[in-house]
Amino acid sequence: MATEERPRKKPAAKEAEAEAQADKPKRKLPWTTLMVVAGVLLLEAGTIIVVMILNDSPASVSAQPIIASDGSVLRSDDVEELLADGKAANVKRGVTFLYRYRIYAVVSKDSVEDFRKILEKRRATIEDMIRQVIGRLEPKELDEEPGLTTVKRVLTEDFEQVFGSGMIKQLKFPDWTRLRADY
Repeated sequence: MATEERPRKKPAAKEAEAEAQADKPKRKLPWTTLMVVAGVLLLEAGTIIVVMILNDSPASVSAQPIIASDGSVLRSDDVEELLADGKAANVKRGVTFLYRYRIYAVVSKDSVEDFRKILEKRRATIEDMIRQVIGRLEPKELDEEPGLTTVKRVLTEDFEQVFGSGMIKQLKFPDWTRLRADY
């Protein structure tokens, strides 16, 4: 059989193709498009700067006063006094939960001394009231979030019997932790 040979490209043909590509004009960058984009960016930057200069001060803010649980307004001269710090158990649902608490009372500056005297004389009564409230409330009421509203309401009513009406403006619970006691 005779072998057929393919026609090979001649080196002259390769040179001719290279010359044809060299003769084509190189593609230039679209300067007009770049100039339009740069102009738009400069206009946006200028607009932002002008708006920032015209609105140099933030809007004035007026804060609402802090309202206590009894509806009275808390003043800056009110004092937070430690009322109780301890632990109490709740066995309402058959499972024993131990509640660790720290309770502060917000008292007006004028009645701080009277509050401290009553607290010193009636500490056992106050701690017993807290233990009874934790023991008689349902676990879901003791774990209400936010603010433990039921616990605060019940304790405030009970503390009015000890301290008198209006002496404690608000109760605060910075530490209220539930621990499961039986495993």
